[in-house]
Amino acid sequence: MTATTGVLAATSSPLLMTIGFVIWDKEWKGSAFALNMFKGSLASVGFLLLSVATRLDSPFSSTVWNPTDVNYLVLSAVIGILIGDAAWLEALRIIGARRVILVDTLKPFLSALLGYFLLDESLNAWAYVGIVLTVVGVTMVSLEKDKGEASADVKGETEAEVPADKVKWRDGVKLGYFWAALNVILDCYGSVLTKQYGAAFTTWEIGLIRFGSASGIMILMSMSFIAGGKLSRREGEELPVHVSMSLMEKGAKAGVGAGAGASADAVEGETGDEEEKQTDREWFKFPVMTLKAYLRIALGVLLVTFICSALRNYALFEISLAMALTLGGIGPIYSLPIVWYVKNEIVTRKAIFFTFVSVVGIAVLCLLGMNDNEHEE
Repeated sequence: MTATTGVLAATSSPLLMTIGFVIWDKEWKGSAFALNMFKGSLASVGFLLLSVATRLDSPFSSTVWNPTDVNYLVLSAVIGILIGDAAWLEALRIIGARRVILVDTLKPFLSALLGYFLLDESLNAWAYVGIVLTVVGVTMVSLEKDKGEASADVKGETEAEVPADKVKWRDGVKLGYFWAALNVILDCYGSVLTKQYGAAFTTWEIGLIRFGSASGIMILMSMSFIAGGKLSRREGEELPVHVSMSLMEKGAKAGVGAGAGASADAVEGETGDEEEKQTDREWFKFPVMTLKAYLRIALGVLLVTFICSALRNYALFEISLAMALTLGGIGPIYSLPIVWYVKNEIVTRKAIFFTFVSVVGIAVLCLLGMNDNEHEE
């Protein structure tokens, strides 16, 4: 196994992730928490089977599964999967995808810094040139693709023209950037912990520990909220605040009701609102969907949570942390042909140009940016 296979693993994982995201975006009807719980639980079963199959002679041997390494991998799951993903979603809600993408550009450089001080990894000058070109290309492609979509940008609008939700965003912009920056820090440090304490494990065992522990915590959370909701209804009380908060916010924002003379369109809108309210109220439960829909979601789990995460874990131990996270973030480049084919979205010349810039950066990073010891592995 060489650094070349690590590069291939790192560059192929975002493609699988992009395809899986397209599937989830089309099929999933529940909350992000429920999706995380479902995909983590399902992927953990696959990781368990392969973990046993790859060590049939001594599965879960105490010489490999020592408490210290396992505990730190669980900590990396809490940091990167539970808290990090929650911070990322909150940042998206407050400041929108465009600004989250901009903050994410710090990830390769922070990972290079952490790799140098915590993992004794060093990058040559060409590696930094490759990282800069790749980050600039990916960022510009992402911003171009996101241009024109609903966002929190209020530039050029007068106070009278700014909607209430944008005013709310503007008041909380610092908090949104805080969550985005926190996600970058936690994701990078979670990867550092994985690389520090996962060397003795196979990529399947790392996935089992990280996703198994994260999904186990989420299942316990879900069960506690379900039990709390049943207890509240039994006692004739309102749902807990943490369960109904998002429902109240959406209801206050909508402010729509159907009167006796409401049109059919209004009634349909009210029905849609009720479905959204139900989703918000039961964010900790799996949504009611058809078996075919769940099977398609499971295909996304296979691509993203199972194969993609296994490839990323493998790449962490074959190439430097900065290279792995930089190459793992080129998903927007893959998304251009995918959304063009699936959604018939127009690909601009600007996006094509910066895709080329990103590809040049990847080539520089992989061909000239690796140190001699990485080439010799």
